[in-house]
Amino acid sequence: MIKSLFLFAVICKNHVRHLFFLFLILSLTSIHAISSPDDWSRMSDEMIISDLSKSEKMLVLSCNGSVQISLGQNGMALVTPRMLISDKLPSYSQFKAYVNHTGSNMVSCDDIGKVIMATVVDTTSGQSCWSTLIVEDKLMPSVNCMSDTLPCTEDPFSYNYNEFITITDNCDPNPTAYFDLRFEKLNCGARYVAIAHLTWTVTDRYNNRVNCSNDIYFKKAPLDSIVFPQDDTLYCPSPDFSSLEGPTIFGESIDPYCDLFASFTEDSSIVCGGMYKKTRRWTVRDWCTGASRSQSQLITIADTTAPSVVCPANFTLGTSASSCGINYTIPQGVATDACSPSASILFFVRVDSTYLTRPGQSIFLEPGLHSFNFIAIDPCGNSDTCTYSGLIVDRSLPTLVCLPKLVVSLGLDGKAFLTADHVLALTYVYDNCGIDTAWIARMSSNCGRPQDTIFRDSVYFCCEDIGNNPMLFFQVRDAAGNVSTCMIEIEVQNKVPVQTSCPSNITISCTTDYRDLNKTGRFKPIAICVDTLSLTYRDSGMIDSCKIGTVYRKFFLTYRSGTVDSSCTQRITVVNNFSFVPSSIRWRNDTSLLACRSNLPDSIGRPSAPGDSCSTVRFTYRDGSIMTRADSCRFFDRFWTAYTPCNGGQYLRDTQRITLINYRAPRLIAPRDTIIGSVEDSCARYVNLPLAYYLGCNSNVQITNSYNSGGANASGIYQVGTTRVIYTATDECGNVGRDTTFIVVLDQINPRIQCRVLILDMPANDSIKLTARQLLSSYRDNCTPSHLLKISFTRGNFNDTCRYITCADLLSPPDTFSIDIYVQDEAGNVGICMALVIVNDPNNNCGTNAQGNIVVQGLIRMLNDDPITGVKVDLEGNGMSGVNDLKGKYLFNKINSGVKLKIKPRKDDEPLYGISTWDIIQIQKHILGIEFLKNPYALIAADVDNNKRVSAADISALRRMILGLEDHFQGNTSWRFCPSSHKFANPSEPLQEDLEEEFNTGYLFEGIKVDFLGIKIGDVSGANDNFSNALVARYKQLDAKMLDRNLNAGTWTQTEIVPVQTVNAKAIEMHFKYDQNIIELEQIEEVISDQKGNFLNTDEYSVRDGAIHISWLCKHEAGKISRNKAFLVLHWRVKATAKLSDVLGVDQSRVNELYGTDDQTYELKIKYDKELLNQDDPIITNLTTEPNPFSSTCKLRFESTLDGIAEIEFSNQAGQTIAKEEMKLSKGINFWQIDQKILPHAGVYYYRVRAGQQRLEGKLIKID
Repeated sequence: MIKSLFLFAVICKNHVRHLFFLFLILSLTSIHAISSPDDWSRMSDEMIISDLSKSEKMLVLSCNGSVQISLGQNGMALVTPRMLISDKLPSYSQFKAYVNHTGSNMVSCDDIGKVIMATVVDTTSGQSCWSTLIVEDKLMPSVNCMSDTLPCTEDPFSYNYNEFITITDNCDPNPTAYFDLRFEKLNCGARYVAIAHLTWTVTDRYNNRVNCSNDIYFKKAPLDSIVFPQDDTLYCPSPDFSSLEGPTIFGESIDPYCDLFASFTEDSSIVCGGMYKKTRRWTVRDWCTGASRSQSQLITIADTTAPSVVCPANFTLGTSASSCGINYTIPQGVATDACSPSASILFFVRVDSTYLTRPGQSIFLEPGLHSFNFIAIDPCGNSDTCTYSGLIVDRSLPTLVCLPKLVVSLGLDGKAFLTADHVLALTYVYDNCGIDTAWIARMSSNCGRPQDTIFRDSVYFCCEDIGNNPMLFFQVRDAAGNVSTCMIEIEVQNKVPVQTSCPSNITISCTTDYRDLNKTGRFKPIAICVDTLSLTYRDSGMIDSCKIGTVYRKFFLTYRSGTVDSSCTQRITVVNNFSFVPSSIRWRNDTSLLACRSNLPDSIGRPSAPGDSCSTVRFTYRDGSIMTRADSCRFFDRFWTAYTPCNGGQYLRDTQRITLINYRAPRLIAPRDTIIGSVEDSCARYVNLPLAYYLGCNSNVQITNSYNSGGANASGIYQVGTTRVIYTATDECGNVGRDTTFIVVLDQINPRIQCRVLILDMPANDSIKLTARQLLSSYRDNCTPSHLLKISFTRGNFNDTCRYITCADLLSPPDTFSIDIYVQDEAGNVGICMALVIVNDPNNNCGTNAQGNIVVQGLIRMLNDDPITGVKVDLEGNGMSGVNDLKGKYLFNKINSGVKLKIKPRKDDEPLYGISTWDIIQIQKHILGIEFLKNPYALIAADVDNNKRVSAADISALRRMILGLEDHFQGNTSWRFCPSSHKFANPSEPLQEDLEEEFNTGYLFEGIKVDFLGIKIGDVSGANDNFSNALVARYKQLDAKMLDRNLNAGTWTQTEIVPVQTVNAKAIEMHFKYDQNIIELEQIEEVISDQKGNFLNTDEYSVRDGAIHISWLCKHEAGKISRNKAFLVLHWRVKATAKLSDVLGVDQSRVNELYGTDDQTYELKIKYDKELLNQDDPIITNLTTEPNPFSSTCKLRFESTLDGIAEIEFSNQAGQTIAKEEMKLSKGINFWQIDQKILPHAGVYYYRVRAGQQRLEGKLIKID
């Protein structure tokens, strides 16, 4: 509107005479349009000032600032020029209106809640103006409530009545609908038994609400619609009569709501054993008319249970030495039957699957394994079998008498063969069941046959056995494997004659060893068992020093009997063919060797006579004095003599010269000293040096240097400064020579620096202090560490390190200042750069500029577009911060141009917002791979501990938050934010990248709008796509009740949560508040996963400061919650007398939900059932145990307000029920005696007393 008036003032500056009339027109025109085109007032066109010309009227075009538009039944509304133009014109045909963001002249439900701009254009002049549209839905949902009838068997409190109402809405496809139920039970109505009066309330998302009512009539059931149960069969020993169904109506059990009552009478008859039949007579009676129908049902309790027979233990018996078998008596059978008496069971025994006998009879059993199949048959023909076995064994050893000695003669092949049958024929043997096999074996094997030491049918003897008398084992075995063994001495004899062969006379060279019989010949006896003969010889004669002579060799053959044959003599002649002449000697050559090494002949070699194979030549030597040559090398002569004693003794002589080297240290020549400069980015330089070398009479010289391992080459990288390199030369004798080289590397590189561009605001003290180091973005040197560099504003004066910029320096901000910066290293090299300092005066501290007009704004919302409130937004760069409004909007204005900002939202409160056990289920499904979280925001919400992975630790952290054990997230904030424009590099793995949680604006020269998305940590379901629609679809209400009762001090009691309908459940979350001074929680029991009940672990609930928090997940796939049966039980110890409803209540500020197997969520509405307080049930007080602990007997003492019945149940520490008893109560003091047989063992037991709706609990300790 301000823009329109400004345009008007400019255009009309030359039309002053009409200013009054135009002001009158604007004053009469409202700046707000009413809700729809049909509601516009019909102002007369005559109100337009008639004396304005057409051209003058075209100059005036003004729009309403904002226009409210209500949508119609179709969810649409038309935007017309008449709505937007604030003036009343005679005609609007020349104008065109459109919505800016669509270009259309229609708005719809999608525009509700948004900032919508609409523009009006004069098609004749091109003028335009605009208005803000406020699009609203004011229409109530359209509903139709229908009355109808239902069978009386339907539960009026759990029935889904949604089928009796239809709902439509122009903008909300799923309006919220709930109803109030008033149930009216009719007293014996003619057609109906009850009426459910429903009052519906339907609300759309824009809070438009409508009500309607309908009545649902529950029809009475006629008796002829009763369906009686068919005949049925149960089975002993435990027939489950509770599984039998009674009469039904419309497929459901007869319900008191239908004014019908079912009862029966029955009688029984025995068929056989444990089998009997019951005839049950059913009667269904109408309470109101007294009419009834009856029908009989035959129930057969069949005995199909076989007896349980127990076999005797397996046995093993042995035979006697005189018999090959035993007589065995069949033992009596033992069997029990769950349905029939044990005495009525018949027994039979089948032996070895061949013949049948009875217990008590005797049978003959031969050795071996026998099977006995016991058969037990009850009176109804059911049978059971078991099998045991008996092993009859022969343990009697065979009787064996062996020969003491046996003689064996060798054959022409030097071997003798002996069989077990031959030995058996010479041995006495007896056995009660007969001999099965006979074997023999040698004690040791001398004939190269190790197999003969193993029992076999036959063995061998050979020449090696002669005179050794080997021992023979003889073994017999009967059929049962009994073995007897004896030993026989074997004498082996050789009776085959011996022949001999003497070697011939021989002449050999002295090079042949005349003592080697392989060269001169052997004495060869021709006979078997030669190895049993002893052969020796003796030499006579002489061999001289020239290895020439004659040897006479006499052979001696000694038999084992001691007889000697010496008839063989051999002559051996030895000759030497060597000629001792100068050419037959190989003298040593002249040589050079290290002075430090040995020069003895054994080290450097001796002369030799290669043709002297018989070693008749001898060598001697004499060394001359050591002398020195002109090149400083030393030497000496060695004089050799060769001598042989042959031919009267002969001599030959020769001289060998030996030169000695490495007598002095090598003379080492190192490279010249070197000076060189360093290189860029390095405080060192690679220096390539010549190789060091040596002079002198040395060998195997090793050169090393003190700088590297390069030996004579010391080239390498040298640091700035002077390095001394020492070269060392060492020869084989350890003589050492040294030389030195100096390497000087100079630092001639300037420091490398880079200056900053600083943008600063003039502070309130009108002065900006700058340091030289502050204006450097980076500075480094190849040698000098950064903290040792000298930095200044002036070359040569490194104390000039500080400058100031004051208001006097500013002309028209932002002003730019150029400043030179100098940096000097330790070597005196200087680097220079120019810094730029841009100074603003946003707060006009210097009076040089006006206030800024830039606006920074945006919305902070959830993933479902709902606003997030209470978010603190920091505007880093100018120190601003603020909190967004109820619509999620944040706004900063009056920001100066040219600043660089960072927008950062943060919120770390309300940690429980949106969190429930349902989120734990979602995370658990993701971890187990049942249903993965695909939305990147859901994965970020699931990473509760902020360690970039989703694991069981996140479930634990979330559960601790729900249970009130933590008041904030460890390692994470309650909310995380990211710009709406943020794009994930990989949406399936958002935890592998850093979340962008702030927005950098860059340098601002115009306004900016940045929206943020908020992610509630732990609220996994809220971060999923389409969560709002899914929540509405799966969210229902489940009513439950708690039984109110009076509490008595010193007793134990329990609170049962009972639902009014049956559902399947996999998790619950509940929160209670209670008075800690009256009751104390002992434990919590769930009856969902197991109908017997399981106590919750401490990680499934918490108790703190009078509050109970429960978050429980079913360990199986799902559990069942049954109508009118408790699914959760709270066990209490009562500390003071009170009424339960006064001290225990549901915490309505927290989530109380049950989660079904079909992802259905039920809101738990729990109310007290106060009817039980008025029933005539006895109330037990002052319950005590006397004594406790006890060893033999114990009794419960208590008082009862009325006569009645009570039940007591005993359980062990594992929760197993071990006994139940019932007792009649009398008004006043009662005693309940506990027999020790009920609690047979020492330990801890628990008891529960039930009297009406009252539950009392306690603990008993039995000791030995």
